[in-house]
Amino acid sequence: MDKIKPVLDWIKGHLLISAMSLLIIAFIACGWYYAGALNVELKTEVTDRIKEFQKVETAAKAPVKLTLVDAGVNGSGTLNKQLLDKLDVFATRMGSDLDEAKVSVLLHNGDPFADAGGGGDDASETPAATHPGYQDRLASEGPFYPGNVGTAGLREWKSYEQDRRARGAKRTLVSERLFPNPRASKRENLQNEVHAALVASYADLLDDAGAGTPPNPAAVDGELLMEQSNYIQQDLNKGTVSDLEPEELELLRKKLSNERLKVYNEAADKITFYGDTSAFNLPVDPFVSKTMHGLGDLYEWHWDWWIAEDIVAAIASANSDEQGNGIGVAFAPVKRLIRLTTLDGPIVNAKGGGNASSSGGRGSGKSRGGRGGGGNTPDPSEAGGPLPEPDVSMDVATNTDFSVSLTGRSSNALYDVRTVELVVIVETTKLPVLVDALARENFMTITNIALAPTSNFDAARRGYIFGAEPVSRVTMEIETIWFRKWTAAWMPQEVRDALGVKSKGT
Repeated sequence: MDKIKPVLDWIKGHLLISAMSLLIIAFIACGWYYAGALNVELKTEVTDRIKEFQKVETAAKAPVKLTLVDAGVNGSGTLNKQLLDKLDVFATRMGSDLDEAKVSVLLHNGDPFADAGGGGDDASETPAATHPGYQDRLASEGPFYPGNVGTAGLREWKSYEQDRRARGAKRTLVSERLFPNPRASKRENLQNEVHAALVASYADLLDDAGAGTPPNPAAVDGELLMEQSNYIQQDLNKGTVSDLEPEELELLRKKLSNERLKVYNEAADKITFYGDTSAFNLPVDPFVSKTMHGLGDLYEWHWDWWIAEDIVAAIASANSDEQGNGIGVAFAPVKRLIRLTTLDGPIVNAKGGGNASSSGGRGSGKSRGGRGGGGNTPDPSEAGGPLPEPDVSMDVATNTDFSVSLTGRSSNALYDVRTVELVVIVETTKLPVLVDALARENFMTITNIALAPTSNFDAARRGYIFGAEPVSRVTMEIETIWFRKWTAAWMPQEVRDALGVKSKGT
């Protein structure tokens, strides 16, 4: 104890030094423990970082896949800012190309306003609008509707119509102030106005395409009777037919036969194919039939006319040379338009509901996709005028069902399918020319075709000059596609209801 006392006294005298010495010893004693714990923590953090770097390396070497529509565009390379910038440019360019493709599709399909400018399906898009604002359209109509055309404006109207048809653009038969949502005071007479414009438009359509008919038989007989009288009296020095000898009668017969062919050939030289409005299933004049047609009927008249525009334009194209000039019917591929008939049933049936048989042949039972309820919804405005803008997008996925049709296409929220039967006389070896022209004109597909030989000589006896090459009677079933992005804007409310087309904001 005596030996320890001096040590304790020293510690008391040097307390700070003693405390620090104890701490140093404690640190040395515990250091191995904490150093080991820190090392474990550091190793764990390093391992985690290595895993993260491995993920980055894997991502840098992984293939980059971009999807455009249903096809995949694949590429691989080092993932860096330059690559990401290029991908951004590529994606922007793809979006721009897609917007331009939408406009091109609508223009090709017949939308008159697809390149008019304006917003797209939403605020982020920049393609041209399918239809400009309704009031803008009404304000810009000018004289370009039959009801607004005076004598001084007929030439301007004709020029406008020819330019519109040359571009494949469609229009309504009367002003949008009257259709598809007329005022109550205009409703009763609307069908008469639409019918009159329809008949005139079909006639103009054929005239612009270079169609014509054989000479009127009564007129030809009158000319031949005069030729007969002149030949008997001046060339044969006889009085009447009864005064002729058998040899002279044979000469007269040949003379008149040649004159008849001459008249037929002169008429054929002026046209590119034979055709008149009897080839179309035009509705009977409501003023004559005393039938009250619904707005759905009037819309179908428009739709059938739009299809006829494309078919006739394709025939005119097939019968043109490389410079676009019409070829005389005797040398043209298509000789005669016999009949064009829509095979679909009515969009809106007699009770106002949707008809489920309008995707295929009449009465086929094939369903038109996207149909909603009946067509009894009242017009939003009793005062008439344009209906609300329809809510239709071009960004709609579609499916194919080959049990429905050869192409697998049926009507849906993106487009409607309408099928027609076309019957024409064609120079047999030049049938592919017509097939190609139909494919170029619009979204049309031939789903069935049948050929039957026909006689040039029998046709000539009835005034049809088909030329020297063999010809066939061709019957085609053609599927046509119509995008709702522009057709819905002109649909009456009952048609919108039948097809399930909603208005924006509803």
